[in-house]
Amino acid sequence: MAIYSHSRLSNFEQCPRRYYYQYVARLKVEKEQTIEAFLGSRVHDAPEKLYRDCMCGKLLSIEQVVEHFYTDWRERLHEGIRIVSTEYSSDDYRRVGEECLRRYYAQYAPFDQSATLALEHRVVIDLDGSGKYKLQGYIDRLAQQSDGTIEIHDYKTNKTLPAQAEKDQDRQLALYQIGVQQTWPDASEAELVWHFLRHGRTIKSTRSPADLDRLKANTICLIDDIESRRDEADFQVTESALCDWCPFQQTCPARKHLFKTEALPTNRFLGEPGVALVDCHTALTGEINELKGKITSLDEQREQVVDALVAYANREGVTTVVGSSREARVTEQVKIVLPRKSAEPEEYAELDRCLRAGEAWPAVSSLDPHALRRIWKGDSDDSGDVRTMIEPFVTEESARQVRFRQRKNGNGMAGNDNSCDLGDKQQEV
Repeated sequence: MAIYSHSRLSNFEQCPRRYYYQYVARLKVEKEQTIEAFLGSRVHDAPEKLYRDCMCGKLLSIEQVVEHFYTDWRERLHEGIRIVSTEYSSDDYRRVGEECLRRYYAQYAPFDQSATLALEHRVVIDLDGSGKYKLQGYIDRLAQQSDGTIEIHDYKTNKTLPAQAEKDQDRQLALYQIGVQQTWPDASEAELVWHFLRHGRTIKSTRSPADLDRLKANTICLIDDIESRRDEADFQVTESALCDWCPFQQTCPARKHLFKTEALPTNRFLGEPGVALVDCHTALTGEINELKGKITSLDEQREQVVDALVAYANREGVTTVVGSSREARVTEQVKIVLPRKSAEPEEYAELDRCLRAGEAWPAVSSLDPHALRRIWKGDSDDSGDVRTMIEPFVTEESARQVRFRQRKNGNGMAGNDNSCDLGDKQQEV
């Protein structure tokens, strides 16, 4: 089994397909370096230089630290480094790096809070004690306090400052703690320390033995999940904002077409078959939505006409209003409304209880609304005195119906009264 790392596990969690391309298929791609990653590396190297000299009894001044940072920046900067936020230049990022270092120096000089044990220290973690599940990592700075507590330091140039709760669940430094304590069993106390240099803030966290045991178990489960997958299809694509920085966009099915077409000139882009199909679908969807909007507007107008018809029938004292080829019949009826299980559950349950206790059960079992309405209107026998029981629960509503139908044709034949026809739709008012 391969030796894993926190970054390798994170790669899988972010996108299993990217993990497949990088660690299983081992596709060779030219990795693009961003200015943010470049800044992080250069700023990270400066504290390493600072503490390495401290271990040799030499304390650098802040100006010497900045000069080392500038020299390192100039020597390593190249045109291939990608600046994603084009409104900023490399000099802007260099100034951010200098501010990070000056802020850190002012906060911790003369850097004697703890004794540095190692810098860029490689640590190996044995998760199950058998050597089957192994991880490795590199600790930015390993130090020890005067009381023997081990400090595991990590330097960050993140734009966003995370919450304490997030770092209390952080996996990387907690895994490093396991490795350190396996190497030095007497290091019973450990503190995890993150320096967020852009913000001048330090976040600290500790883990209990139970926390570390849970972390081991969870990490073993994650590794087992990865190891159980074999084919490319087992490693699904997970799209996110990180896709813009993925080196496998030319291969990934979620980005391959974008990567293929984004460099095409306009005339060739619009003529590309896939682009043309998506654009055609988009245009048709727009037309459909426009028609749906018109239908909604027409439905509203039709409802207004129905309201006007009811008002006309009332005013004129008629129940039928004729048109050129159809006529509208306006009728009034009383609707019997009973409690509904979904809308009025308490009233429904009480009515159900009353009916179950009466003699009519199960003739009106399951609260058959049609049976109850027939009894209420006197159309069915009520030997069980159901009407009295349901009276507290019944609401009567007056409703007018407008039904449209064909007028008789020249041969005296009546047209069909089809309420399913949109033009003959029965409407309640």
